[in-house]
Amino acid sequence: MQLILTFIILGITVVLFMTNKIRADLVAILALLAFVLTGILSPLEALSGFSNSVVIMIAALFVIGAGILRTGLAQMAGSLLLKYSGESEKRLFILLLVIVASVGAFMSNTGTVALMLPIVVSIAISIKSSPSKYLIPLSYMASFSGLLTLIASPPNLIVSQILVDNGYERLSFFQITPIGIIGVVVGIIYLYLVRNKLLPKRKTTASNLNNKLSAKQLATDYQLGGNLFLVKVPVGSDLVGKRLAQLKIPANYHLCILKISRKSTEGMNLLPMNFHEMAGPNSILQEKDRLYIQGSLSNVEKFAEDYGLSVEQSTSEADELVSKQLGIAEVLLTPHSSLINETLRTIGFREKYNLNILGINRQGEYVEKDMSKQKLRFGDALLVQGSWDSIELLSRDTRNVVVIGQPKEHASMAAASGKASIAGVIMILMVLLMVLEIFPAVISVLIGAALMILTGCVRNMDDAYGQINWESVVLIGAMLPMATALEKTVE
Repeated sequence: MQLILTFIILGITVVLFMTNKIRADLVAILALLAFVLTGILSPLEALSGFSNSVVIMIAALFVIGAGILRTGLAQMAGSLLLKYSGESEKRLFILLLVIVASVGAFMSNTGTVALMLPIVVSIAISIKSSPSKYLIPLSYMASFSGLLTLIASPPNLIVSQILVDNGYERLSFFQITPIGIIGVVVGIIYLYLVRNKLLPKRKTTASNLNNKLSAKQLATDYQLGGNLFLVKVPVGSDLVGKRLAQLKIPANYHLCILKISRKSTEGMNLLPMNFHEMAGPNSILQEKDRLYIQGSLSNVEKFAEDYGLSVEQSTSEADELVSKQLGIAEVLLTPHSSLINETLRTIGFREKYNLNILGINRQGEYVEKDMSKQKLRFGDALLVQGSWDSIELLSRDTRNVVVIGQPKEHASMAAASGKASIAGVIMILMVLLMVLEIFPAVISVLIGAALMILTGCVRNMDDAYGQINWESVVLIGAMLPMATALEKTVE
């Protein structure tokens, strides 16, 4: 009777998966509950899948994938592939599959997909193609590569252990490689031949994935070009040691100092490092400080002349406004916002939110002069600049404003900028640990995920948790005990 119930539950589960009317993870949970309620599985057996090392490894691989994507390593790898493939889409397709097979020779197919996913998506976006056209072959090739080495797939290890248990020799690391090579070659040929017949051709999908407002786009939209300048404080300047509040720069020169950048060798830093600080009334200027100022060229030149400063127009103002500590974002006023009909000066916006206002977009017209005197209206969009933490705090004030985009994602990208080499080293270390079998595979992957967080390739633990696809984790964790149900009822 239990065997019949098991097949009924599995049959219903398969049908629900195929119809896709209920989310896959919910279907898996319902199936799990059905096994428990019918007495086929005990609660302990039903929940055992969530303690399986495969589930933990998949969650950790999502974190590693996020580090690879955030640091720009995925984009670099994609650019390298595009360079060697030239303008040939055919060569790119084959080269990509060969690389996936090479990586899959040393990792499980699930790990290979999770690791290569950001790289493949980056390539698809670069060539304005549909990611699904490459992700489906990625999945197939990751499975084909499972026979290339002993550790390429968990079943290989199980078979090797069964051989030992029955008095045969253990499989060597490359003993099954010839069979795997045949499978990979056949797989590449098949996927190459059917790629234009069976795979999706939705080019708009890829372009939409990259349709995000970057800092450069925001700076262009708000016409910041030509209004942002870099001013350097020389040694011995009268500004050194003074607070910005003492100088009264906005009142005297109609300028706004947005950011202060300086080099420091304090603490344990062995090499000079750039630190960025949002300029505020209590900011104290130091020698060799770099000031990023918003205003007209004539006012900036007058300010520089009065204090003996050197001025140069910022050629990459959008990039300069974004750093690991600081960023920019666009904010919309809600219909019930308490900021409506108030001026920035009366609101005390800078003091209240610790953010600068760079521009106001009012029905397509950009207000740049005397912004502090402008009464805000419903529908106004504000371009704000300040620390990422302040922007995130502002996004929580949902009654008054709506922050456009994903400030947390932009903050994570900025924090991981320049760490592609670190992410690459971590990935290579993880693969070596798995190849040499120094630790179990799940421990090697957890080491890689932890290093991604500790080195800043992933911003923090909250960011790491946010990058995990919990639907996949729950789905796999809930599906694994079904094998136990089959084993129990067949015996």
